[in-house]
Amino acid sequence: MFDSGLLRIVGEPAADPEETCYAVNDGVAEVLQGTLRRSEAVRIGEEVKAFVEANGFVAGRWSAEK
Repeated sequence: MFDSGLLRIVGEPAADPEETCYAVNDGVAEVLQGTLRRSEAVRIGEEVKAFVEANGFVAGRWSAEK
């Protein structure tokens, strides 16, 4: 993913790569979303939300507390 040109660093790179914020480049999300049916996109969104909530991801960082 990182060498593909799909992602770009947002802001300043952190010393720890896991602390660096990334975003998809312009147009990438639209192309990827165009390959999904709406029902698939909704299902994926629900699964991501459940994973995030279950694993303590808060405001861009993983929390030690779950």
